[in-house]
Amino acid sequence: MDTSKKSPAELGQVQFGSATIAYTVERRRRKSLALTVYPNGQLAVVAPLEATAEQVASAVLRRAGWVLRQQEQAQLQQHYAPSPSPRRYLSGESYLFLGRQYRLRIVSATRPAVHLHSNYLQVSTPTPDDATAIKRLVERWYRKQAREQLTKSFEGILRRLPPILFNPADLPRLRILRMPNRWGSCATSTGTVQLNPDLVKTPVPCIEYVIIHELAHLRVRRHSQEFYDLQSRLMPDWQIWEKRLQELEPGMFETKGQY
Repeated sequence: MDTSKKSPAELGQVQFGSATIAYTVERRRRKSLALTVYPNGQLAVVAPLEATAEQVASAVLRRAGWVLRQQEQAQLQQHYAPSPSPRRYLSGESYLFLGRQYRLRIVSATRPAVHLHSNYLQVSTPTPDDATAIKRLVERWYRKQAREQLTKSFEGILRRLPPILFNPADLPRLRILRMPNRWGSCATSTGTVQLNPDLVKTPVPCIEYVIIHELAHLRVRRHSQEFYDLQSRLMPDWQIWEKRLQELEPGMFETKGQY
């Protein structure tokens, strides 16, 4: 993770036909621009440090059609917001993955499979009317994605950490553990970071924030000034992603998590 100081988020907007697309810009040490439409419809752009405002606006315009479709989908999802009631595993239900919302689409097929297709979480199954079987397929897919995505983020952050923080021969370990009321925790006695698999439903920077929070706790146990200084050094914009995690929380997960 880039630990250098980043500038505050910028605001911008472009006109695309009759639509005005507003967005925030965060600058990082990276080579390309990334656009994300969050479940509340907000467009966030992560841009290289050297990118000009005109280059950012041009990139948004090039993806304007996609952005408007995603925002329309987000608006629909907010109107038909997921309720905390049990899933029925029917086509049309809303599911989150890495901060984006997907509609469940169930199709008949000879072999069971789950994959993302456009704005859909598609479940192929020989028993499309069997909610229990569909539930098992979806949950298995989420478990697999949680292992892959959380491990990828955890190992990527460890590689970018200042070597002075942890002994390279004894780096912190990751454990994925469902926790009813926490996004993450750590065990200082074993140097283990525990992550809730539901984090895979949140944006990647939210995942990184929780990981860094717990890694900082392995060095400083209490929420002291020393702790927050370390956390800010490792992730200068952590407050943005803490807030985003809190915004994502209400009504969006069957197992609600608090951090």
